[in-house]
Amino acid sequence: EEERKAKEEQQRLEAERLAKEAEEKRIAEEEERKEQERKAREAEAQRLEEERKAKEEAEQRAREAEEQRMEEERKIKEEEAQRLEAERKSKEEAERKAKEAEQQRIDAEQKAEDEKRAKEAEEKQAKEAETKRIEAEKIAKQEEAKRMEEQSSNKLPDKPPSKPLSRQMMAELPAPKEVSTDTKKSSQVENLKAEQPGVFSPGVPHLEEAEITEAEEAAEQLDVGAYIDLLDSYRKFRTIDLSSGETTSDELIELLSKLESTRKVRYVKRLLLTGGMFEDSACMEKLSRFLLRRECRVSALDLGWCCISTEGVKSLSKAIAKAKHLLALNLEGNEITEVGAGYLAEALKNNKTINNLALSNNVFGDTGATRLANCLKGHPTLQYLDIGACEITSEGILPVCENLVGKFVHVEEDEDGLVIDGESADSKVQTLILNGNDIGDDGGLIIGNSLYVTSNVTSLQLQNCDLSSDTGIHIASVIASREDIPL
Repeated sequence: EEERKAKEEQQRLEAERLAKEAEEKRIAEEEERKEQERKAREAEAQRLEEERKAKEEAEQRAREAEEQRMEEERKIKEEEAQRLEAERKSKEEAERKAKEAEQQRIDAEQKAEDEKRAKEAEEKQAKEAETKRIEAEKIAKQEEAKRMEEQSSNKLPDKPPSKPLSRQMMAELPAPKEVSTDTKKSSQVENLKAEQPGVFSPGVPHLEEAEITEAEEAAEQLDVGAYIDLLDSYRKFRTIDLSSGETTSDELIELLSKLESTRKVRYVKRLLLTGGMFEDSACMEKLSRFLLRRECRVSALDLGWCCISTEGVKSLSKAIAKAKHLLALNLEGNEITEVGAGYLAEALKNNKTINNLALSNNVFGDTGATRLANCLKGHPTLQYLDIGACEITSEGILPVCENLVGKFVHVEEDEDGLVIDGESADSKVQTLILNGNDIGDDGGLIIGNSLYVTSNVTSLQLQNCDLSSDTGIHIASVIASREDIPL
């Protein structure tokens, strides 16, 4: 019994021990689970902390980057503002200087105009005094009628007489040289040929290889397509004559390109393009480059009535200034303005070969005529100049005469004859055409007086220039007195 009880007690104790161990194990597992949960919470907390720190760092970097960007934008804006301010100041300074220069120019022009007016007033007073003196001499000489009649043919008034000369005085004047009465304002190249034979026609003495027969010349009056077809063969042309049709800008560019590609540029001596439609400045730019080619030998260029724009004239002027082979140039009827005349004037100042220049039927007026005359003064070769119907008045005739004919100062008569004060122009112009300009009696007086001193002009045309009979008689009397030159 005791053993049984001891055994049961032992079993109970064993059961309690096992229960205790199980409880301890459960408690240990619970503590371990709690420890794991704690560690998990700590890990989660650490993760959240790291995320927070990372987010804060990212936000900090973003703020710094944004601040840096804004700072850079601010600097850029400041630099742009400084640049704009500098540009504004520079522009204001340039405008100020331009205004000062313009004001100085205006002041200089005003001063020159005042001086000119004062000079004109002095000249007018001198002329009036001279007229009164001459009138007094006439009254004194009326008592000697026979001697006055003998001297009337040689009498040269300083300005047109107030009354027409008598028929007897006119009859005693030497017979004028014969002048063709059918000369008219040049409007086509045919008129120019009639006025200056040989310039745009075969047989010009100064053109190389100019011996072209009339049959050959007639055969070369083709259209652009025919020229291009023949250039593809072995045909060479001394003359390209397109004056019979309205050649377009594209057609001329195509023809010039064909001459270049077939290497036949050097054979062309005369380029006659009257009546073309060359409004496009690209066409004149191409022609300018063509004329400046090293192998180009074009000596006569006819661009009459070709609708050339101011930009076209500017492009063409580049070639005129540098071309050493160009002898004759016709630009009549292109409505060249004073701006275009300025481009031509600067080009002609540098040109040393042109001897024939036709600029009639343009609109450059007194300003353009003055620019041309100033730049053509002293030109070494120019002999023929046509500036008819260019809206030139007496104001523009003065610089033309002083630079190209002669600078007249004064004339008086003593017992030995006429005493003329003035000098001939530094010019080789022999033929000067002024037809169709409204120069009036003032301009006619300037022309007549300049003929007193000229040594170069031998042919002068003044049709339709609004001259009175008195002015015509004055010019005729001056011409009659110039026995030293074939005027």
